[in-house]
Formats: sequence, C-alpha cells, structure tokens
Amino acid sequence: MRSLSKLCVLLLAAGLLIAPASGAAASKSKKKKSKTEEVAKPKVDKYTKMFVNDKSCLTAKGPFLTLHKLKGKLYVEVPLKTIGREMLIASTISEASDTNLGTIGYKPTDPIHVKFTRIDTTIYLSQAVVPPVHDTNDPHMSKAIGRSTLPPIMHSYPLVCYNRDSSAMVIEMTKFFSGDNELLAPIKSTKGGVVNITGKFKSEGSVIDQIKSFEDNVTVKSYLSYSVTADLLGLMVIKKDEPMTVKVTRTILLLPEEAMRPRLADSRIGIFLTDMSRINGKKDKIEDFSVINRWNIQPKDMEAWKRGELVEPAKPIVFYLDDAFPALWREPIRRGVLRWNKAFEKIGFKNVMHIED
Repeated sequence: MRSLSKLCVLLLAAGLLIAPASGAAASKSKKKKSKTEEVAKPKVDKYTKMFVNDKSCLTAKGPFLTLHKLKGKLYVEVPLKTIGREMLIASTISEASDTNLGTIGYKPTDPIHVKFTRIDTTIYLSQAVVPPVHDTNDPHMSKAIGRSTLPPIMHSYPLVCYNRDSSAMVIEMTKFFSGDNELLAPIKSTKGGVVNITGKFKSEGSVIDQIKSFEDNVTVKSYLSYSVTADLLGLMVIKKDEPMTVKVTRTILLLPEEAMRPRLADSRIGIFLTDMSRINGKKDKIEDFSVINRWNIQPKDMEAWKRGELVEPAKPIVFYLDDAFPALWREPIRRGVLRWNKAFEKIGFKNVMHIED
C-alpha cells in the first residue's frame, strides 16, 4: 500500500514537471508559426499603397497621362513612351472674384511649348525648341543646329515611384499647378501704364481642385489667390492689398508626332501668325518668314474629295456652348457658328463646324 502511494506521488510530480515544458514548447511553436506567417505576407509596393489602397486618392486615368490627387498633392503618371513627345500647356481663367483683373474664358498668357525629358530617375519639364528651317541633307549644318538648340530645362521632378508594370514614372507636380507659376500666371504685374497692377501670390489660399484625363490631354483646375494693389499713374491708389482668387483650368495637350504641313502667311488676310526663320546656305543669310495658325482639316474620304465631292472631315471643329449664356442668345450663337460650314464648302468640305452644349 505504501509503495502504491509512493508511485502516485512520483507520477503526479512527473506530470507537474512535464506540463510546463509542454506549454513552453507550444508557445515556442506558436511564435515560430507567427514569424513564418509574417515572412510569407506579401509586401505592398509604394504605388499600390499610395494610389490604390488609399481610398482618399482621386485618380483620372487616361492613355496619355494619368493624374492622382492625394492629400492635397497632385501626382502625374508619365508613360515612358510619352517622354520626349512635344506638348502644349495652356491656362484659362474659369472663375474670378474680380473680373476687372481676370476675364473669364480668357488665356492671360500664350500656351507654352514643352516636353518631358529624363536623366536617370529624374523627369524634367523642358522647353521644346523649334530649330530654324535648314537643309537637312547637310550633315554639318544639322549637327551645328542640334548643338545650338538644346532644350532648356524649366523644372525638375524626382521619381516618386514606378507604376505597377514599370511602364510609367510617377512624379509630383503640385507646385506647378497650384504655385506661383509665372509662365501661366492669371495675374500679371504691370508698370508704366495708366493703371499699374501688382499681384502678390498667396500660397495659403491656393489649392488643387478638379482633375480630368482624356485621350490626348489632361486638365487640372486650381484655385489661385493673390493680394492685389493697383494705382492710377502711380499717383492714386485704387486697390491696396485686396484679396483676389481665380479658378484656372490648365490643360496639357499632346501634339501629333507627325507635324502639319506649314502654310506661308498671306499679308492680305487677317490671321494669327507664327514667326519662323530659315538658314539660306546659298545666300549665306538668315531669312525671317511667317506661317499661319490653322486647323488641321483632313478629308475623311480622300478619293471622293479629289473627285470634287463634298466630304466630311476626319476630325471636325467642335465648339462648346457655355451654359452661362442666356437662353435667348443660344440659338443665334449656334447659327453663327454653323454658318461657317458654307465657307468650308468652297474648299470641298461639309459639316466641318459642330456645336455642342
């Protein structure tokens, strides 16, 4: 009986010793399993984390450029195939707190002719230089012209990240669209005139608003704020540090890879012109000339057009009727725009002009 009691005590003691050891082993096993699970968990790349998983991100996706608006910042997704392509960037006033200083629907500055360039992982916005017309069959002339027309760099943008298939680089362009950009500024300081205006940019009242993306262009709407002072002939102050805000629409337009055939200007016709220069090797001089700014109207059916038939254009000219016009004006405006179709019929085209709401 006494030996049986001893055996029970020994078994109980052994159980107490084994139980904690088993628990410790189980705990170690769980920790190992947890570590294994952490290692196996896939890493989220920066692009996905910023522009896919963050539900506050607004994205305007397009075949030309894709825009992302995230936490007040603007990110531009530049496809590698787009780098080096020529573009125009234009700025139009959409709304204004003072229409004496900013006319709605007006472009205060000419569009800028630019292109994205790249060195390593930095994207540059460079001015696109139009070289003088010259004999392209002369290799020495072409080499000299190439060295003399290096595209000047306007802004630099370090790489934020690549997109998920590495076909595009993402850069941040917030300051370009909501900062004090002199080339696209809606308020121009003027001096020496009857009315002198000084506009001081206010970054705290300037912000990115809407973004949109289309087949060959993107638009960014921004609120830009200024403190404006104006005087009359430098003698009488009209405004003194008055706040002004404008809403501007900036458009980046991708230009066609195949350039249009230029048409020389005719001084008898009032039209917008672009001045150019030509290096005349035979006369050993530089000659200036002008070409007209025109729509690229091409026939949808070239053979029918050559036979003298009226044909529609491959791409019509479309005007959009602003909904701010009074209802009474809209029909006369439509008729005025469509009246130009009669003029286009003289050169073999029909239905060139379209007008949409």
